[in-house]
Amino acid sequence: MDRPPPPVAPAWAASDLDPATWSCDLAAGALDQLRVALERSAGQPLAGLHPDGHQLAALAPALRDVERALDPRTGPGFAVLGRLPVRELGEEDVLRMVWLIGSAFGTPLTQSRKGDFVGHVRQSPDASALRGYTSAAPLGFHADLTPLAAL
Repeated sequence: MDRPPPPVAPAWAASDLDPATWSCDLAAGALDQLRVALERSAGQPLAGLHPDGHQLAALAPALRDVERALDPRTGPGFAVLGRLPVRELGEEDVLRMVWLIGSAFGTPLTQSRKGDFVGHVRQSPDASALRGYTSAAPLGFHADLTPLAAL
């Protein structure tokens, strides 16, 4: 079965971009719902964590804005989701929060041969034998084979 080619984003310069097309902020109600979801999901493995299992309706407007921005027919092909409370949360809570948001867009895929779903960008003591994001070595240009990536 032939699939239509994906839409191609036009080339743009940063000066061409209106922040209203890529800047998406969470409403206060969405932040409250995320905090409750984080409390309820504490200790759960990521693989079993999905937004459908939580009351996250207040996230919907921001997620629609993100989806519009990501679609090259309606936006620049990228989005910045603002107002995430990363400074007040621990690393595990930030990870689960990003996982919940990302899972609203599709099924997470592994990032390594080891089956890691998240690749932490950190210097490893054994960096010479590991992937580029675990060392200070230069990482050449590459393209991830996925329709969506989050940083």
